[in-house]
Amino acid sequence: MNKILLGVIAVLLLPAAAFAVDGQILINQATVMAAGGFPYKITQPGSYKLSGNLSVPLGVHAIAITADGVTLDLNGFSIIGPGVFPNGSGQYAFAAVFCADHERITVTNGSVSGFVNGLLFVGNSRFIVLDKLNVNANTSMNGQPVSGGAAVVGVNVAAYSLIRDSIFLGQVQLTCPSLIRDSSVSAVETNVPPDGSGFDFPRQCTGAANIVAPFQ
Repeated sequence: MNKILLGVIAVLLLPAAAFAVDGQILINQATVMAAGGFPYKITQPGSYKLSGNLSVPLGVHAIAITADGVTLDLNGFSIIGPGVFPNGSGQYAFAAVFCADHERITVTNGSVSGFVNGLLFVGNSRFIVLDKLNVNANTSMNGQPVSGGAAVVGVNVAAYSLIRDSIFLGQVQLTCPSLIRDSSVSAVETNVPPDGSGFDFPRQCTGAANIVAPFQ
């Protein structure tokens, strides 16, 4: 059997749910479990789309992005965390979407709940777009209500990032220059590099308007 025929058979045997008709890679509870469980690791640039809700257990990220140039379309679905956390265990540090030191990431069109930290883009993460999202970071720890960080975008460098058309119940931390537009946010803290010495509340990022054009 020649190599071409073997290749055709291999493609035909791929799970039907692995790819959407437009070439996007589909993610749902079944595909996550088939890939080894949470966190679902996105290691290559490209377009990814939820095809169902994700229900995430305690002590893991839902999705970990380790590549530049990723678009994650939640497709109207939800990433749902455990919602209740034991105090002092460190379990609350996990997020629905986690990314460190990568750029040109877009997360759009869906909901996140049940995580103390909803979306974490840390280190040298930049050029992040969070669009059409509803993120609720209100959870419970040892029976007491906790309002967490709905989103953290950039820590070490200027993030040059954009949040738009979204609702964030919880604090948003941005590294400047970045922009929040047409959104509802419980609280904002901003950090102006290069000193990285802390967040400057409640002032918006200096020069935020300069980054609007690249994302329009």
